[in-house]
Amino acid sequence: MIDEFAWYLEVNKEKGIQIFINGIPLEYESRIIEKLDFIVPIADTERKVQIDFSCKYIHWKQKLNDEFSKFYFLNNTNKLKHKATTKLNRKGDQFFHSVIVKSDFFENFSFYDDGTEEEINKISLFTELGDGKIFKDLIKYLNNFLKKKRKPFLHNYASILIKSYEEEKVMPKFGNNAWDKIRKDEFETLVKELYEVEPALFVKLNTEQKKTFLHLLNLVLDSDERKNLFPILQSIVELDFDDRIELEKILRTTKLNNIVKSLKLVHDRIIAIDKLKEMVFNHDLKANERDHLQKVIEDHYWIFGEQYSLVCAAEDKFEKALKRYLYLLRGFEEKVYINHPDKLKEMDIFLVRQDFDTEKLNNVIVELKSPTTVKRLGRKEFSQVKTYMDVILSVDEFNAQTNCSWDFFLIGQDYDDSIAREIKNSQHHGEKDLAFKVDNYRIYVKRWSEVFIDVELRLKWLNSKLQIEREKMSEKSSTIGEVIETLNSSTSLQSSTVQLPSEVMR
Repeated sequence: MIDEFAWYLEVNKEKGIQIFINGIPLEYESRIIEKLDFIVPIADTERKVQIDFSCKYIHWKQKLNDEFSKFYFLNNTNKLKHKATTKLNRKGDQFFHSVIVKSDFFENFSFYDDGTEEEINKISLFTELGDGKIFKDLIKYLNNFLKKKRKPFLHNYASILIKSYEEEKVMPKFGNNAWDKIRKDEFETLVKELYEVEPALFVKLNTEQKKTFLHLLNLVLDSDERKNLFPILQSIVELDFDDRIELEKILRTTKLNNIVKSLKLVHDRIIAIDKLKEMVFNHDLKANERDHLQKVIEDHYWIFGEQYSLVCAAEDKFEKALKRYLYLLRGFEEKVYINHPDKLKEMDIFLVRQDFDTEKLNNVIVELKSPTTVKRLGRKEFSQVKTYMDVILSVDEFNAQTNCSWDFFLIGQDYDDSIAREIKNSQHHGEKDLAFKVDNYRIYVKRWSEVFIDVELRLKWLNSKLQIEREKMSEKSSTIGEVIETLNSSTSLQSSTVQLPSEVMR
């Protein structure tokens, strides 16, 4: 009953009209989220005067049964002369509204039926010259007003939409590394802003359609084919000129925002590498493995590649490492036991990378040697890494995945002839720095200088490519100032090791 007559009671409120049920007046104010009175001044260029329209905006909590969101036009005696749907009907959101417009301008208001659904198009020629233009200017103003009112409503709902997609597991998967976090933020921003422009894109989709559409958006975002998104979206819903302009701006600024964030990340990593080189090569600093080198690498394990998660670092023995490893892969804590004489050995760095597309696991064990401690790597250090490999080979849980690989890295200032021979003996595999390979297990020996060169080349290439992309994007956009605020803190640091629920609770 309330949803049936709420609009009617509001439109006729100044007439004192009420509806009584069992002697009690029908109360509808609880259905209103916001109510706002405002004046719309429209210039009458023919008469060289200004006409002020008294307007009342109402935002309803829910749909008013069969009544669409409408404009209601009243004369000065509060007589309803006409009503028409607003531009924001059938948009696929929950933005239910009414606008009551009062003026003596509507005293001689008349309209005709041209057979179209748009009631605004049914307005006939006005009795006075120029009245048609005044009415069109009024409607344009009101539609823009409603669009501004709708934007924060959609902005708030967009976050709810993202959360619902995560619960339905239809969102593309991203890793936990710094690069993927930027990609994930950019993708979620795109989805939210697309929803704000055109909610109809995201309604009436089943689970599989949602997943397909979101993955399509992610593919477009990762490619240089953003311009081709327009015809795709146009085929789904009809975008008007203003929406297309806004969408183009969104696609441009989200990409520019991503580029600037990535540039900051590369910049911070270049600085981190410089500091790490000081630690390794400046022997006067007396940096050791345990207190300095290992702790820096724990925070900057991107050196060995992107998309890795840190399973454990120094002082974590194999049983604890296995426990964290299984938790990362399976999502729950398990009791684990290792029966091996070397199970109390401690790995410096243990990383794992999950490739969601190919469903493969790449595990990396890193053994670091400080130049102040070990001048040249030899048989002793090489045997230490082989021991780690033996322990892992003996544990079924470490090898439960048939699609996983294990890479061991021994890193120091230099290596002796015994290791040089191992590398030479493995040359037929065609891999640089490879010293041992059997099945899906590989051992690499690298000098610190080679590690730094590889990383610097990678960062130099990324930095050059990003600078070019930023220049291309900046030529088309003046919004770079809007994203400078993202450059306030270092982005090169990475998250800590995998935390088990029992560790978090301690």
